[in-house]
Amino acid sequence: MKVKYANAMGNLIRFALAFVLVATAAMGAVCLGATSAEAADVPISEKTFDQVKGQIEAKLGTQYVWGGRSESGWDCAGFVSWVMHDVYGTDWPGGSWGEAGTEAIKSFLTGHDILHGSDTQTYDNAFDNGTIHPGDIIIYENHGATVHAGLVWENKEVFHAISEELDTCKQTFDLMWTYNAGHNKVYSDYTVYRALTTDVTVNFTKSSSDKELEAEIAVGTYSLQGAEFDIYDTQTNSVKTHIQTDASGKATAKLEPNHDYYLVETKAPKGFKLSQSHIPFRTGSDESTVAVEDDPGSVDFYVRKANSATSTKTSKGED
Repeated sequence: MKVKYANAMGNLIRFALAFVLVATAAMGAVCLGATSAEAADVPISEKTFDQVKGQIEAKLGTQYVWGGRSESGWDCAGFVSWVMHDVYGTDWPGGSWGEAGTEAIKSFLTGHDILHGSDTQTYDNAFDNGTIHPGDIIIYENHGATVHAGLVWENKEVFHAISEELDTCKQTFDLMWTYNAGHNKVYSDYTVYRALTTDVTVNFTKSSSDKELEAEIAVGTYSLQGAEFDIYDTQTNSVKTHIQTDASGKATAKLEPNHDYYLVETKAPKGFKLSQSHIPFRTGSDESTVAVEDDPGSVDFYVRKANSATSTKTSKGED
């Protein structure tokens, strides 16, 4: 009986250990997947598409030169390298511009990939649902070999230096996917990499509606620090983020450009009343500022005055 019990206990312990190992491995896989996905969506540049669009479109029609690395003439890698360094402001290329080929660009962008596809429909769907954005970088491969590079553009187009026939141009993805531009530009699949930020910085500045309270704020009777707000997306009517003001009454948030939001105060700072208002604002294409004013709180007090002759007391309340 003791032997059977010992064997049963041993089997139970081994089963428990195996379960823990499998669960740990599964959790590790989940964590690694989440970390990888989060890193991939980090852009290589803090600039927005609206900030770079004009500078890039000014190069429309630039001559295509095989192996070219000059603004007067370049190939696909030369064009994308110029965009990454001169427009997006990255440290690419770290060495000679002449070494900036498609394979090297792909290596630099590793970890920022957000889409892999092998047909037109995948690209179009990703554009429609917002997975990829204008300004993202796309690398094309022909069965493992990188053969072309360009930029995701508006209207499902690709902005690229494609051939001596078309030079630096914009083409819809479906058209260029079937266009044989020479120089081994025949494609089996492609990868899109996140290049630009899709958010803009919004600065919030809080102040008192009673400007005579500035001295009271300075000595600490009132405070601009510690006001808390929820920022709602007007389209979904859901909280986008939460912010809190610092000692100077300032707070910042990263939000979508050219989008409507509203602000709701959830906690008033010292000396101020909680605002019941929804404060609407709209972000622009670049950094912006939203001013928020709060009313100082009211204080109820009573004066009790005694009549010296009758000793009767009267009260007077004021706000």
